[in-house]
Amino acid sequence: YQISFSFEIVAENLSNVSVEGFLDEMAYNHGEEVTQNITLKLGETEIDEASYSVSYENNLTAGSEATLRITPANNNFTGEIVRTFTITKAKPILNIEEEFENIKGFEGDLLSDLITLPVGATDGTFIFDPEVLTIGTNSYSYTFTPTDGENYETITGTITVEVQEVVLESIEVENPRLVEGNTFDNSSIKVFAIYNNGDRIELSLVECEFSLNNGNTLVYGTDVEVTYQNVTTSIKVLRRTIENGGFVATSANGFDEGVE
Repeated sequence: YQISFSFEIVAENLSNVSVEGFLDEMAYNHGEEVTQNITLKLGETEIDEASYSVSYENNLTAGSEATLRITPANNNFTGEIVRTFTITKAKPILNIEEEFENIKGFEGDLLSDLITLPVGATDGTFIFDPEVLTIGTNSYSYTFTPTDGENYETITGTITVEVQEVVLESIEVENPRLVEGNTFDNSSIKVFAIYNNGDRIELSLVECEFSLNNGNTLVYGTDVEVTYQNVTTSIKVLRRTIENGGFVATSANGFDEGVE
């Protein structure tokens, strides 16, 4: 004997399907579409992604109520699932922990001058409190306000900065052509203070002390010393005349060392 039965395979309505992983709120995705990571199940059985299609509406900007729509991709399902979710502001991309680690500066520096946004960071501006660095390892508060305030949060925090004292390291002299026999005149001389923070600052001549061992008359072999804040450099006095094998040369500008 053979018994035959006929039956109809009926499409399942999507209203009977559960949606797992759906979030009521999701953050702005930096200009890209905001999409959900969902799984559909019928009972305990996961539904193959090829059986349904997912589409979105209004899912780009923060503050929007986005729509997720699930529709059948074959004849196994009917109906649709519609869910809405809110897009919230995103945290700015700054990588503060990496970019602001081991920041060092000098007393009197502005913290804003030491901070540069890395490539790929969210555009915006920092406000620091306090703004001016003081000696020591100190914490400084910051507020970062993104340029795109519609889609990014304003954030606050603190960073630690190691601040060094600014110290005068040396002084440099320019245009020091002092020739023997002349009366010392410093009007053409420029003196610069060199600091450990890289600053090179021209000094007023009245801030400097000029010392000669022979009154005001310049003598070859005797340097002129220039002192500023207990830091001293010297200017060599140049020869006016050189002799070589009976040849004598004279120059009002003097001859540099090594010229024979």
